[in-house]
Amino acid sequence: MLKPSLLIILLSLGTVLQGAQITNKKPQKEDCALGPRHMRAAVRHIEAGGIGYNKGYSTLEAFIASDPNQWCVMPFLDLRGHVFNDGKFAANAGIGARSIWGCRAYGINAYYDYRNTHHRGYNQVSLGLETLGELWDLRVNGYLPVGGKVSNPYNVGFAGFSGNSILVDRKFQYAMKGIDGEVGFHFGKTSDFDFYGAAGPYYFKGEMGKGAIGGKARIAGYYKEYVTLELSDSWDNVFKNNVQGQLTLTLPFGPKSKPKVTGKDCPNTCKFATTLATRMLQPVNRQEIVVVGTHTKTDKTSDFVIFVDNESSSLGTYESPYATLADAEANSNPGDIIYVFPGDGTTTGMADGITLQDNQKFWGSGTEHFLTTNLGDILIPAQTTTMPKISSTSNAIDCANNNDIAGFDIQPSDNYGIYVFEITNTSIHDNTIQCIYNPGIYFELNEGIINASHNVFNVSVSEEGFGIVFDPSIGNASYLIANNQFLGVTPNLGSTGIELGWDSTITNFNTITVSNNLFFQLGHSSNGGKPIGGGGFGGTGRMILDSNTFSQCAAYSSNPALVRFRVRNSADMIIQVTDNVWEASVDPSKPALSINTSNSAQVCVTLTGNQSDSTPNAYLLVDSSSGTFTANPASDTGSNNVGHIAPSGTIVSGTCP
Repeated sequence: MLKPSLLIILLSLGTVLQGAQITNKKPQKEDCALGPRHMRAAVRHIEAGGIGYNKGYSTLEAFIASDPNQWCVMPFLDLRGHVFNDGKFAANAGIGARSIWGCRAYGINAYYDYRNTHHRGYNQVSLGLETLGELWDLRVNGYLPVGGKVSNPYNVGFAGFSGNSILVDRKFQYAMKGIDGEVGFHFGKTSDFDFYGAAGPYYFKGEMGKGAIGGKARIAGYYKEYVTLELSDSWDNVFKNNVQGQLTLTLPFGPKSKPKVTGKDCPNTCKFATTLATRMLQPVNRQEIVVVGTHTKTDKTSDFVIFVDNESSSLGTYESPYATLADAEANSNPGDIIYVFPGDGTTTGMADGITLQDNQKFWGSGTEHFLTTNLGDILIPAQTTTMPKISSTSNAIDCANNNDIAGFDIQPSDNYGIYVFEITNTSIHDNTIQCIYNPGIYFELNEGIINASHNVFNVSVSEEGFGIVFDPSIGNASYLIANNQFLGVTPNLGSTGIELGWDSTITNFNTITVSNNLFFQLGHSSNGGKPIGGGGFGGTGRMILDSNTFSQCAAYSSNPALVRFRVRNSADMIIQVTDNVWEASVDPSKPALSINTSNSAQVCVTLTGNQSDSTPNAYLLVDSSSGTFTANPASDTGSNNVGHIAPSGTIVSGTCP
């Protein structure tokens, strides 16, 4: 709150200004004509941003006051509502009082201000003092935010690495308390026009960031009481330069004021009395928008990162990484992130593979990585243009529970690329895996959700290979194989994309979903291989094949189709085959899909929305005499597929759960 000494200063300055404008006193009072109306409504627009905001806004306001000469004090109510160009709102509600002392008007006002931004709402109270004269004005305002003053963090982003830590930038928005002052001067008045110039300093400071100290100048032109044009310019060390233009349209209403010649030590004219009444009714000039600043903080997350680069040999920090995966494995703990750079581009120091621990993330620097931290979610961009290469004469990577593996060129020399065995939840994505005879990924006895997505499997680099193999015992996990590319790097080598049951049938499981993958140049009529096949299913589960593309593929001569699902023994399966495309097949006489039952197996099939270039039969539904095959090839199953369906055996009409 402003101290009494400040009020004394204002009164003193008013007295000085009053002495500067005393002219032509007349000995007798005049009966004056009616003056300006003392109520008004106005609409205005200001463009563009200003102190603490970066968008223009439109305003609807109402000013209601008593006749300036009715009482010794004129109370007033000032209401303003604002809509920013981005749709956010702000508002002001103010009360005040003005009074004529001597040859000047003096006023005090108090406002409650509200502003809503994209990050939070802000509230503040303010107090203002003013003295208004025929030529000179002086005003000062103080602003104090109340309630919540700082937003939650936003625009959380990766800022870099340091030591064994991840640095994160977080942006905050905050309301600023402050004070401003202004001296104004009226000039160039005619019967229809008036002009006004004003300038003054301001200072605003919040709970974080630096304070904004600067100044603002403005010039305005008025056409009677109805139109105002204003141009302003402000500059400070925080919000920098802001040039604004403003247009106001005003509608006065209510009774007109009744100016009175005071007969005191002032110009004893109606002209002066009307001017003073106009000053009593002029808008309160203040910072009507709550000043909001932004500040970016850089902090360390709680994650511990171990760095590997085969061109270094030191501490495992970002500045001095370990030289080998063996050092990283030996010095890491569950939950750590192991971040690997490509180094010299060879497998030096990376040729012994790695066994991960629970909850570890094993990331290569050539891929971006999403991370949920204690400070918010971030995306770590790729730090290099190439992936690190890793290999091993045993498994290149042995998984543990809740691993995330991404960003590697995996080149196993003799065994599995990635072995996923007896674990719960793992994600393998954005890798390139060279599949040389043995599988790129091998799944066995897992639980939870196992995800393999956005990988490139280079199958058959030098001889028959497998992209993904499911062990006969895959556990009760739900497997998602999505958005991968299974590429027969060298055509006609008899490569296989996905093997469902290696040398035997898969027992009970939850779900296998193969979705949105590309199978390219896989299989060969003589050398073996196929896009999808294997020992098939011998237990319960759901197999989903959805929205995949099979291009330039073949199948071994003894295999009845490019994709084969075998349902055997006492299996009870649900198989959904939807919206897949087979194109440019090497041998179009080979069916695209074959689903076979044998023994006492049961299978329910949904077959819709597929396209095949196989002729004459695209989809084989083959049921043995002792199996139960449920499908609907005569209606929705048949009519929604491109290619002929060839049912064989007893097919029971029905739909699947």
